[in-house]
Amino acid sequence: MTGVVTPIRTRAFQDLTVRACEYLTARQCAMQTRHNIGAYERYDWDMDNGIIEFSNGGICGVSATIHFVGSVSTRDGTWLWSWANESYTPRVKNRMLIIRRYGQRWGIPQLVEHHWNANEIDGWEMTSLAAYITRSTGAYRTPFEGGYIYMLLSNVRPRPRLAAAGRRP
Repeated sequence: MTGVVTPIRTRAFQDLTVRACEYLTARQCAMQTRHNIGAYERYDWDMDNGIIEFSNGGICGVSATIHFVGSVSTRDGTWLWSWANESYTPRVKNRMLIIRRYGQRWGIPQLVEHHWNANEIDGWEMTSLAAYITRSTGAYRTPFEGGYIYMLLSNVRPRPRLAAAGRRP
């Protein structure tokens, strides 16, 4: 693909990625134990408000604040950072500017280049790095036609059921 780079994977980058993946794996296990997100039949995210809700039978059981990390196109085999995606709202993408600045400071092209050759594993690695650097609670991946959106979760909390026929507050 013209104009799309394949960043070099240095030993320092690989070591950082291992630490980040270990961090996110531990956070995911803790989040799953506490909130059992995998048991919900549905999720709905709202880019304008920066939230995701997990529900069963139309009743929200868990909600969280979301920050889009980026997306992998399975059609093109590329990664696109959320901060470079004009279709995302500032509410869900601006936190990733921290990751870009980190990459600029430490000379990590994968964190600075907005668009590069990648696959789903790279998507999870970038998500792990973003979670590690920002100390996020966890992560989630949602499909779209032609790829996946990767996001960080924070402020994960149970949503108590309301007595009046499951209405939301």
